[in-house]
Parts: sequence; C-alpha cells; structure tokens
Amino acid sequence: MEKASINQQELQAIKNLMLLSNTHKNVSVENQLLALKEVNTRQNLEIRGLKCKISSMEKSFRLMEEKLYKVENELNKDPKPTAKRTGSDMSPPRKAQKPRLDAASADPVNTTHTTQSLISSALETLQKSCSDVLPTDRIHALLTGTSELPVLRDEEKHVISEFCVNESLAETFLSVILKKIKVERGFMGHDLLQSLCRVYVGVCQQRGDSHKAHALAYRLLKEGDLLCMAHCRSFHRFWIGLSFFTEDRSFCPAEEKQLQSIVLPPPYHHVDFLKAPKVIMGMVTAWPSFLSHESSLCRAIHIVSNLKAKGKIFHLLTKYLHWDEEPPGNIYNAITSTLKSFLEDSSLRFLENSWYGYDLCPATWNYIFSLDLLCAQLGWTWTITNIIRKDLWLILNTWLRQARTEQTPFRDVCVAAVFRLLGRLGQLGLKVNMRTSLENLARSINQFGMQNFSKGMPWEVQLSVIYAIHDLAPSNPEAALKTLESWRKNSTQRVPPAVIKCITQISFLCHQTKPQNSKKLL
Repeated sequence: MEKASINQQELQAIKNLMLLSNTHKNVSVENQLLALKEVNTRQNLEIRGLKCKISSMEKSFRLMEEKLYKVENELNKDPKPTAKRTGSDMSPPRKAQKPRLDAASADPVNTTHTTQSLISSALETLQKSCSDVLPTDRIHALLTGTSELPVLRDEEKHVISEFCVNESLAETFLSVILKKIKVERGFMGHDLLQSLCRVYVGVCQQRGDSHKAHALAYRLLKEGDLLCMAHCRSFHRFWIGLSFFTEDRSFCPAEEKQLQSIVLPPPYHHVDFLKAPKVIMGMVTAWPSFLSHESSLCRAIHIVSNLKAKGKIFHLLTKYLHWDEEPPGNIYNAITSTLKSFLEDSSLRFLENSWYGYDLCPATWNYIFSLDLLCAQLGWTWTITNIIRKDLWLILNTWLRQARTEQTPFRDVCVAAVFRLLGRLGQLGLKVNMRTSLENLARSINQFGMQNFSKGMPWEVQLSVIYAIHDLAPSNPEAALKTLESWRKNSTQRVPPAVIKCITQISFLCHQTKPQNSKKLL
C-alpha cells in the first residue's frame, strides 16, 4: 500500500517536471519566434528603404536621360534644315506604352495623324467619364468638414500623363481644349466643361504654367458677360465671338474656317458660363494653389469670382480660397492700383513674334486682362467716363508731349499696352451697342494713328495702334479699313501676317454691313 502511494507521488512529480519542461519549451519557442519576427521586420524596413532609394535613382536616371536626349537632338540639328523636323524636341516617354511621336515617320502627315488620334481618344475618354465633382451633397459635406476636397479621377490623371510627355504635345492639347470650349460653349454640358477645365489646369500644373491657368479662369468669367448680347447686331456678335475665340488677341490663321461658322450661330445657351465660379472651384480641386499667386490677374479673378459667386459655392470658395482670412478687396481700388502698377513695372517688354511682328510679354497681358475683367463688371459707361477719358487718353497725350520735348516719357511698351487695352475695353461698348461713344473712341484712335505714324512713332507702338483699330472696327468698318490700307501702303517695314489678316477680316465685315445699309436706304 505504501509502495503504491510512493509510486503515485513519483508519477505526479514526473508529470510536473514534464509540464514545466513543456512550458519552458513553449516560452523558448515564442522567444525565438519574436526574435525572428523582429529580424524580419527590420529586414523589411531595410528592404523598403532600399526600394525607395532605387526608385529615386531611377527617377534621376530618367531625368538625366531626358536631358541628354534633348541635348543630343540640339547637337544633331542641321544648321540649315531643308524640311521641318517632326517631334525633334520631344523627350523620350516615361513609360513604354506611351506613343513615341518622335519615333514616327518623318512625314508630317503621319505625325499629325498620330497626334490627332491621341487627342481624339483623350477627349472621348473625358466625355465618357465626366461627372459633376461638386454635386449638392458633396458641397454640403465639404462645408461641414465631413468630406475632403475631391481629387483628379484616374481617367483625368491618365490623360494628363499622356500629354505631359513633351512640351509641344502639351501645348497642342491645351489649344485643342480651348477651341473645344469656345466652339461648343453654347451646348456643352457642365460636367464635360468642368472635366476639360480640370484637365487643362492639371496639365498647367505639371508644366508649372500658372499664367495659362489664370488666363482660362479670366476667359470663363468674361465669357458669361460676352454671351449676354442677344440685342446686338449680327456683325457685333461676330466680332465679339471673333475676339474671344482667338486667344483674346485674335488673328490665328488655322481657325478661320471655325470663325466663319460662328458669324450667325444658334441662340446662345450660356447657363454653364454663368456658373463660372463653380467651374473655377472645380479647377481648384485639380490644383488647389493655382490662385495663390501674387499677380494682378490673380487678384482680379478673386474679386470678380467673389462678386459672381452665390449661395454654397460662395461659401465654398471663401473656405478654399481663404477669403475669410484675406478678402479679395474693393473693385475700384483694384483698378486704380493695377493701373498704377502697370505704368511703374520696369519688367514689361516687347517680344518679337513671327505672326504679330511684336507681341507683349505675358506680364503685360496680365495687366491688360486684369483691367479688362474688372472694368467689365462696372459696364461701358463707367469705363469710358472714368478710365478711358480720365486715365488712358491722358497717358497717350502725355506720351506725345514728352516725346516732342525729349523728357522722360512713359515707356513705349506701356503705351502699346494702353492701345491693346482700349481695343479690349471696346468690346464692352459693342456688347451694349453704344454706337456713338464707341465711334468717337474709334475715330480718336484712327486720327491718333494717322497723325503720328509718320512722325517717328516706334514700330512696336504702331502695330499696337493697328490692332486696336481692328478691335474697334465694327463701329465704322470703312474708316478702319481706309486707315489700315493707308498705313500698309506707306509702311517702310515688313507688314506682319497678322495685319494682313486684320485687313482681310475688316473687308469681310464691310461686305457684311453693306446689305444692311442698302436695306435701310430702301
């Protein structure tokens, strides 16, 4: 009995020893697993770090490859090329699946066909995938902070990446988007308009081109004003459409056929352009900081958007453009300060141009667009009374007097810009059909030119006078045509192609108005 008891005790002791041994084994195994896990985690972090370094090095190699490719193309260029090179300035694509336009045939037809095919495919993609990124429920969620600002869709990102392969292709695509917006503005759906503008701004962001993004916002805000002109005569409607259609500076030869088609368009349905503040908010979702630049045009866009925006869109713009922290400001003060800054800006200059002869630099056009956009909100009567007669005409007269007495004049580039601004502001008079005051302004500019063309007026300023006469031609086409033909006949320098186009357009306008005058006589 005692022996059995001892055996049971020994058996229990053995079991305890086995249990203790298993426990130690489990702990040991767990410790080993934890150690392995720690090593594995450290190795994963090291692997990730190496991958990041490799990715960064690959990116650097791609950039170096692109730079070397461009340098190689520059070195391989013939000093006297016998034919236009197609895509010689195009950098190699970042991905193999992207079309190699520079690897295509040297035949311009092939290159053009490839580009057109790529653009058509991109526009079709946007047409199919577009939708409103700012529906009512999303706007409410953004205002209450329960949603984040929408970003570009995958389809939009893909299109942007396709056209940022090289500068030439991106520039072509941006021009196509502008033309599509202008030609189809009467019937384009808001969703597609919004998507096109987002992609346009997305391409601008990739290129670091805020000027083009600001210019698009200017056109959207100005377009709503230009389309409210049902009471204008047909050639007034044509001329305003012409001016807006051709990059706000007119005379693009490739667009002539499209221009002819908008002489007498169907009735305008400009609902979308009256929603310009919402479209601009859509552009903000694509490039949140594109209106954060300290430029006169950017400030003008803030002011006019603030005036035009209503309801929840106003509150949304206030939040994301930070109007609550920095209000856009007073429109009258903005006009005064912009005009002063424009006259004092020493960086403004002329740019030689094969089409215009001489063009103004982007900074100068920024001032012109800014004043044009701001004055458009105050109307023609206020503008001609307070800006044209009191400020702009005084600048021109002072410039002439100072030039004769050899005093320090206003810079020639500022005077040239004043004439281009007068041509732009004249569109306000066309819009409201203020015939008498517009005729007086056009007559004054015609006389100014005729009296001073032969008195040593700088060639660059002469060209700006000619373009201003063209812009105001609808008030008296025959007088404008007579001035331009006389100037062309007596000119001692090569007349730019743009001026030839001006004369052609005004001749066409004269033919348009003759039937109307004949009916009045009958």
